[in-house]
Amino acid sequence: MTTILDLAHDLEAAGLERENAEKIAISISALQQSDVATKADLALLKTDLAVLETRLTTRGIIGLSATATILFAALHLWPTHP
Repeated sequence: MTTILDLAHDLEAAGLERENAEKIAISISALQQSDVATKADLALLKTDLAVLETRLTTRGIIGLSATATILFAALHLWPTHP
């Protein structure tokens, strides 16, 4: 793995002034260490989304069933017109 110092030396060898080479190397290093999602992070997110989808689907089915039951009971209790 290339270190910040190695990168700065390579940039300096390519013709950049030492100060600029160091600043660029530090900036690149900071970008590499920032919050970037890994494949493992994405796999965990995919699993979490699948669980959430299952929960929401289950709640939707339960809600729909409850609504249908209440409607069915209300229609049976509704007085008939002569």
